[in-house]
Amino acid sequence: MESSIYRLFIAIEVSGPVKLALAAVQSLLIKADARVSWAKPEQVHVTLFFLGDVLESACRGLGEGLDNAVQDVEPFVMQLR
Repeated sequence: MESSIYRLFIAIEVSGPVKLALAAVQSLLIKADARVSWAKPEQVHVTLFFLGDVLESACRGLGEGLDNAVQDVEPFVMQLR
């Protein structure tokens, strides 16, 4: 049986207000004909580490390991400038 492969990364979600603010800036830049690739605002995140191609069979253990690694991490505030 062949296992699926996923391209994975470790990321921090950003709050709804930040996503809305980024969407507004993105809209202005699109109107200005900025030539960049745009992510959908609902998919915006801060990538901490790119894992690359991961076999489906490793995903459960990876998820459990990450859950354990961050269990004592408190929420924090970041400022974008």
